[in-house]
Amino acid sequence: MSVGFIHGVMNTDNMSIYGETIDYGPCAFMDSYHPKTVFSYIDQMGRYAYENQPQIAGWNLAQFASSILPLINPDEALAVKLAKGAVDSFSDLFIDAWSMDLNKKIGLETRQQGDFQLGQDLLDIMANNNADFTLTFRGLGNILINNDRSVHELFNNPAIFDKWETKWRSRLACEPNKLSEIGIAMQRVNPAFIPRNHQIEQMITSALDGDFGPFNTLIEILSNPYDDQPEYSNYQMPPQAEEIIKNTFCGT
Repeated sequence: MSVGFIHGVMNTDNMSIYGETIDYGPCAFMDSYHPKTVFSYIDQMGRYAYENQPQIAGWNLAQFASSILPLINPDEALAVKLAKGAVDSFSDLFIDAWSMDLNKKIGLETRQQGDFQLGQDLLDIMANNNADFTLTFRGLGNILINNDRSVHELFNNPAIFDKWETKWRSRLACEPNKLSEIGIAMQRVNPAFIPRNHQIEQMITSALDGDFGPFNTLIEILSNPYDDQPEYSNYQMPPQAEEIIKNTFCGT
């Protein structure tokens, strides 16, 4: 989720005992951010939307726990109590892990009260301004590294971002490292490149015609997704209106 990934059909048979999602079919990375983004054609009600993935993970764990109750304890009532305690702990564990990831994405290594809300506020204005998920977070690091302020152009209303940036810079002033060092650390967790849906579609179309050049190029770029690779800067660009892919399918 920290890189904008949506599984698509994150049901029980697509999640391992370890807790890792598997069997990626109708999956995709978001372009413009919105928490309700869905790509799977069969998910008409948004069950597996981006924002619902934590709840689905918890639900999957509950189903797994219910299937092994006899192994937990011969006393069914006690087994249910123990299982419920374990499953209920997932929510807090997830929030803690997610807040740590979100902090790193906006350059915060130390933790203070209000940090999670600062990150969430950014996500909210991104959703309301049609801002690209990957380019926004990558752009934040560029502000600190070389004062590249092109990230403002990603927002329908740049003034909203300016207000958030003021709060962000105030919080960064409490960090022990230099701003340039913080920016470099941010680029290690905010990829420059993702496999964008319209590029994958173009790659598939070319491959069907016998041209695997776009496939090989995309594989080369994505082998180092956190490197700038200026020679491939066009692969960073979000889709034009006519290139937007709204549905993905099993087998893509």
